[in-house]
This record gives sequence, C-alpha cells and structure tokens, in this order.
Amino acid sequence: MILALYGAGAMGREFKYMADASGNWEEIVFIDDNARTEELMGCRVLKFRSFSSVYTPEKVRFVVAIGEPRFRMEAFERMKRAGDEGAVLCDPTAYVSPDAEVGEGTAVCRDAYVGSLCRVGRNVYISAKAAVGHEVRNCFETAVIAEFPKNESGKILYGKLQDMAERIISEGK
Repeated sequence: MILALYGAGAMGREFKYMADASGNWEEIVFIDDNARTEELMGCRVLKFRSFSSVYTPEKVRFVVAIGEPRFRMEAFERMKRAGDEGAVLCDPTAYVSPDAEVGEGTAVCRDAYVGSLCRVGRNVYISAKAAVGHEVRNCFETAVIAEFPKNESGKILYGKLQDMAERIISEGK
C-alpha cells in the first residue's frame, strides 16, 4: 500500500518519520501544490493533479500533513472527492486503547495517548504528548489536539490554554 502525505512542510516530514517507523508502507509520496522540489526525503513530491493521474485510489491511503484547520479540511475533502481513503498514522510510541475508535486520515504523534472508549473523528491531528481522555465521544473532525501549554517548570498555563482553544475553534469553522 502507498501512503500519500498531503503537505511537504515540517508536519509532512514528521509524518514521514512516523510512517517509516511503522514499516507499513511500500511507498510514501508527498502531495504539495506549492512545493519547489520533486523529491523530499527520498520520496516523490507531486502536485495534486499529477498525483491523481499517476496513483489509483485502490492502492493509496492518505493523511493530511497540514496543521491549519481550514486548509486541513480542504485538503481532506479534495482527496475524498478523488475517491481516496484516509489512513490512520500512529507513531509506535503513542498509545491508542484497543477499544478506541480512530477515524480515517487521523495522525497520532509521538507519546500521545488516546484512552478507552474514545471516539476520534476523521482527519484529526493529535500532537506529540497530547492526551484524549477516556470516553471522549465528540473529538471533532479536522481537530488539532496539542499538549497543554506549560511554563519552564512544567505547570499548565490555563490562560494560554483558553486562548489557544478559542483561536483553534474559531479558525476551524
């Protein structure tokens, strides 16, 4: 199976390392309409139109490697309209409970935690060291979940957390 990473920036490179560590993919390709190179990290980099003409949906699974929620959703919907199915990309150091449901196109990064009976939607990015507690049922599509912001001593900065949540929620609509 071929993994298509939609986005060849820093998140795309991070996802490439995760995919390599999993050992589940026979080929990895980047999709990026703004890329200035045809190769990155030993992988082809193609514009969406070229990708769609070279690869068939039966052989491809994808994950969007774009953090901004609006662009993330646009890329996800573009791939779905083309008939492609999303993959679940999970770093080997992450923990996903066996009874959790994780939607297609979701990436679970290094040392992240998804608890028992969670239902994570499609196209969700769960950042390194982030946690989705047990029985969370409404982890929205195209969400970006990050570790709590902390100061140098490790204390959670609740004001920053509220600001961050309000910004992500408003940008995601």
